[in-house]
Amino acid sequence: MEKQQQPKSDQKQQKKVAVVVPRVVRKANGGKFDNECGPRPTENATFRQNVNERLDKLEHNASSIKERLSKIEDRMTNVENKLNILMTTVMQLQALLLQQKR
Repeated sequence: MEKQQQPKSDQKQQKKVAVVVPRVVRKANGGKFDNECGPRPTENATFRQNVNERLDKLEHNASSIKERLSKIEDRMTNVENKLNILMTTVMQLQALLLQQKR
């Protein structure tokens, strides 16, 4: 049994490993995206601008949701207070009914 010899080009061929380098990082100041490794082509600048605009919209939406939640919480507190008043009135009326039955 003879060994099959592999061509020398196959023996020398190296595996290629994909290296993922983040091109965009989020800065601590304001959470905006910016380049990590110096200037990039305009495509990336447009991408960063779009991402920043979307972030601004999301922040605006989050603040309006917080405002609405605050209003809802105020209404719930108001309803809870009115419910407490009603329960107190009901208890007083029940006490009056018990007194009249005696």
